[in-house]
Amino acid sequence: MKNTLRVKMSGLLLAMALAFVGFTGSASAQYCDFPAQTYYDFYGHLDVATLNETAGLGGANGTQIFQNATNKNDGYKFFGNVGNIVQGRFYRLTLLQNAAVYFGYPYTSSRVFLDFNGNGKFDVGTVPNEFVGEFRQFSFPTYYTIYHGPVTIAATFGIGCTSPLGDTRLRIITGYYYCPAGTNNACYVNYDYYGWGYCYGEVEDYTLTVQPDAPKSIPSDTPVIINNVKVEDWTIYDAGKTYNQDWLGSNTLSATPKPQILFNGANQLGSTMEMYISGPLPSTAIVWRALQPVTNSNTMTLTNPVGTAFTDSDGKTRYRYVPTNATGVDAPGSNGDFSGLSGGEYKFVFQLWSTGGGCPGVANRLFTVAWDNDIAAASIISPLTSAAPRYTLVKLSKLMLYTKMLVKTM
Repeated sequence: MKNTLRVKMSGLLLAMALAFVGFTGSASAQYCDFPAQTYYDFYGHLDVATLNETAGLGGANGTQIFQNATNKNDGYKFFGNVGNIVQGRFYRLTLLQNAAVYFGYPYTSSRVFLDFNGNGKFDVGTVPNEFVGEFRQFSFPTYYTIYHGPVTIAATFGIGCTSPLGDTRLRIITGYYYCPAGTNNACYVNYDYYGWGYCYGEVEDYTLTVQPDAPKSIPSDTPVIINNVKVEDWTIYDAGKTYNQDWLGSNTLSATPKPQILFNGANQLGSTMEMYISGPLPSTAIVWRALQPVTNSNTMTLTNPVGTAFTDSDGKTRYRYVPTNATGVDAPGSNGDFSGLSGGEYKFVFQLWSTGGGCPGVANRLFTVAWDNDIAAASIISPLTSAAPRYTLVKLSKLMLYTKMLVKTM
């Protein structure tokens, strides 16, 4: 679990991300490993793995999450974190495998596993089943032939709205012939010839990060970092300052953006939402709430496409929804502007009921309102773990200075 400590000093905004990890009370499971033996991968190995978001289970490929030209990896390789997946969306894993085919029967297959519930193991028989499936290619140029070469197969799966957020594991096992220990066994490579240790195939593991089905927001609880450079940070707002601008994609173009939602697409016509800010924590008092124009309803309906397309700080095209009506002690002028009157941690809450589907639910983004020389912490969880410390770079925001000062985190 990651929490944030933010400090504002003498007109300099100093944001320090400190990770405090607490025990959950449950034992931490370990993904099964593979024995130290030789894997003969010339008969069954994976050449390329590609993951794309899709428009439903049978839809066309959309945004590419990752592509990895893997080739042979001496039996097993862990590739680390390769991208993000989102609750309520569908994905297609396309595999280019080196296949062995004898007289029309495919002797090479790939088995795919995904830890949907994030418990550190691959469960079989759960809902959803974490054994995604076994995939073979049955169509070849000539039936009466012995074929060795590349074959493309694909597995499609969805991420449930209740899938735990955070890192999870994707496992691909490409093997030769059959799996005597059970096809749905994520801890076994195909074809150990009569126990002689001739295991044909390979295993590849990837980490994917499950994220909520929610659009980007300003303010936010996470800065935007591109190639290790922080290009946007609305985790801290100056106390007493009025934020009254549409976000145009950079601090230079809009230095005081008011609370708003940034969609990835313009097809939100007819969707409804609620937006409000509460705080400072631990208070749950609502200090700013967006209202529907004319009716002053707490629930807003998008009667027009969301704004004009603009290029955001991360290079992506997005569409704004900027409230023009708001109420509360921190809503000066009742036109959607925001001005925090008390220092501390605040919660920006919004809920979107989209006509395009997705996961219903509430998104909570913590941010800080700070006077000079203020310090605020959202929460600290103990006891600390005995793990080795991690370090993070600190940015002095107002002067846009970067320092190599290391902040110790647990």
